[in-house]
Amino acid sequence: MLETTEQDPPAEPAAGRRVRAVSWHPAEGFRRRLPASHIDRALAREGTLVWLDITDPQPGDMRLLRDEFGIHHLALEEVVTPHPRPKCAEYPGAYVMAMYATGVCASGEIDLREVVIYAGRRFLVTAHRRALPEIDECLRRWEANAQGILDGIAAPLYSLLDTLVDTCFPVVDVLAERIDEAEDRILAMRNGEGAPDIYLLKKDLLRLRRVVAGERDALNLLLRQDVEVIPPASALYFQSVYDHLVRLVESIDTYRDLVSNAMDIHLSVVSNRLNQVMKTLTAISTILMSTGLISGIYGMNFAYMPELKLRYGYYGALGLMALIALGLAAFFRRIRYI
Repeated sequence: MLETTEQDPPAEPAAGRRVRAVSWHPAEGFRRRLPASHIDRALAREGTLVWLDITDPQPGDMRLLRDEFGIHHLALEEVVTPHPRPKCAEYPGAYVMAMYATGVCASGEIDLREVVIYAGRRFLVTAHRRALPEIDECLRRWEANAQGILDGIAAPLYSLLDTLVDTCFPVVDVLAERIDEAEDRILAMRNGEGAPDIYLLKKDLLRLRRVVAGERDALNLLLRQDVEVIPPASALYFQSVYDHLVRLVESIDTYRDLVSNAMDIHLSVVSNRLNQVMKTLTAISTILMSTGLISGIYGMNFAYMPELKLRYGYYGALGLMALIALGLAAFFRRIRYI
């Protein structure tokens, strides 16, 4: 939607690096190709809003953020510091949020892409290490929300947060399908296959919940404070995003319970199969012990054993062992041991 514009890059721009800016003025509308060198002029005009998006930020970008937007130097450290979970913090002149866009890789693993957000009274800055195609959708939504629905920087901020949260729903749907497939494999499994899927699902759900719950807490903190960038009339829209996050957390907790139940079912199935194996081994051992008892008795080296002189004693012993083995086999089969 937007093209790369003027920027202050290092001598050798990193692969995949991109800096783009867009501005909006109530009278002129959107300017989709705002050079970075014109940001100060745009901000000097009353009523102008500026959104700067940076992919793979470099040291020169830190100077740009400090000089053009007046962002505190401690807040700038948020760009270079990885965040284990989402957060929201207030600095002089801007609120800083660490949020995540979620997706599913081709391998089936959850893909979490961090984006740092600076929200001031008339500017919005997003910085992320990896490409974030969702930014184009955010800008499209900003255009839809800028026509009087939301005031000030709340329009692009709401568009951004709403888009990032919406990326979680397809991920949850994919995990739900994987849980159903894992349950079906568990019930029909042979030799314990399917168990690794359960543990991977539980790990993915834990990672996703850590992100979604952190975003819920960060947005709740933003809503509960008297934030200049969110006018009271716009708070309802951010409350809607918060409600989506609450629903996502509840859904993830439900699926985590389903995974726990699936693990219990897996352990029960494995235990039942082990019990059946032990029953079979017990039956076989009992049969062999019974026949071994007879052969052991007649294998003793005593001089006087009356049965040893019987003409058909050998065949009688074999017949007795066969009779006992068949009787025990029929008994164990009746009680479902074999």
